[in-house]
Amino acid sequence: MNKEPTIKIFQSYYFDPGFLLKNDLFEPVQVDNFNKPITGISSFENTGDNISHKGILYAGHATMYWIWKNHKNYDYIGFSDYRRFLDFGQNGFRNIDIKGKIDEEVNQNFKINKNYIMNILENYDVITTPIDLINQSLYQNFIDINSTPVIDYAIEYIKNFQPNYYESAMEIIYGNEARWYHVFIATNEIFDKYCNFVFPVCDYIESKMDMGQFKGRLSRILGFLCEGLWMIFVHKLAKENFRIFYAGHATINVFSPTDREKICAEYETNHNIKFNNIDEFIEYLDMENAKLNEENDLLRHTIYQTIQTDKLAHKFFRLQRNFRQLEANHRELIEKYYEQLHEQKSINKLHKDRDIIYTNKKFKNDKDLLCKIIDGALLDEELSPKFFRLQGYFRDLEAKHKELTEKYNALLEKKF
Repeated sequence: MNKEPTIKIFQSYYFDPGFLLKNDLFEPVQVDNFNKPITGISSFENTGDNISHKGILYAGHATMYWIWKNHKNYDYIGFSDYRRFLDFGQNGFRNIDIKGKIDEEVNQNFKINKNYIMNILENYDVITTPIDLINQSLYQNFIDINSTPVIDYAIEYIKNFQPNYYESAMEIIYGNEARWYHVFIATNEIFDKYCNFVFPVCDYIESKMDMGQFKGRLSRILGFLCEGLWMIFVHKLAKENFRIFYAGHATINVFSPTDREKICAEYETNHNIKFNNIDEFIEYLDMENAKLNEENDLLRHTIYQTIQTDKLAHKFFRLQRNFRQLEANHRELIEKYYEQLHEQKSINKLHKDRDIIYTNKKFKNDKDLLCKIIDGALLDEELSPKFFRLQGYFRDLEAKHKELTEKYNALLEKKF
């Protein structure tokens, strides 16, 4: 008689959200940066072989490391944080409120139960979230949100030390397909393979950078990066013909309807305003947020006008403007170049070579920095590194644009 495969889905709990899912399928794990124990949890990230002291930096991957090192006895291993779930009730992304018992809600809404999942795993090696098409490259998305060279060091490591992942990395990083939230179930062998890929990348980045520089949201920077590394890993699995099942994804709203009503009531009291319902309150907040963005844009424009008399700042903004224009021209030329290659059947598919694609390092203004310039409190020496770094990016792009222009012109001559 064959032994029944074993499975466990581990979930990271950063705080007590008011619900706890623990049964024969789910195992909650409390992260170390939470001093007060959560009632009902018996698994802790800071036990056994762990990197719990790096918990904030790695986010959920600190828990994943703990699973990898201390729970190798399951045939299938799953992972998510406390509020994210694979959703077999639909194929996309959705948010949902929990109205009853968490285990009943998960079973009813997401169709998650052990028998159902094991039936899928009879024919698949991995279950993960759906592919989402985004309107920019994953590289640009990461830089826009996180504005840090962390991803460049990841590319550097993969190219030099794990080259078998490099092609998949380029296709994902410079493509527009994303697999968000890092929720999955996989065979033990695949899980082990992933951990042997992702953690050496993170070790390399730690050796290259002072991770203590990252504050606030960016204190979880390696956790954000690992989400992208998971996308690369899954893409490579697909190319190697591993069987991947794409389920939907669901997020449980941590704020219940009652909580939102309390927040709305508090806002009404503090701002002397009245809303007819929660939807009207949310719409109002969206409008206020849009207005705030407009005010920030106006402030930036005012700052720009004010510091025109500052020689270095003036050079900086002029260089930034030229940089953005050249970037736009280069992107347009890339498309023309590959269209021409495709037309002349020089390639079978559009594959953008990283050697000629500009690694876009979008330079972001910092409002506080510019305000200090206005106040005269910022010395030129503090702005200089940013100026010369941008100047380096600009020269790099100029060289790549010149190279691609020559290739494009050569293609046109060949055509005619």
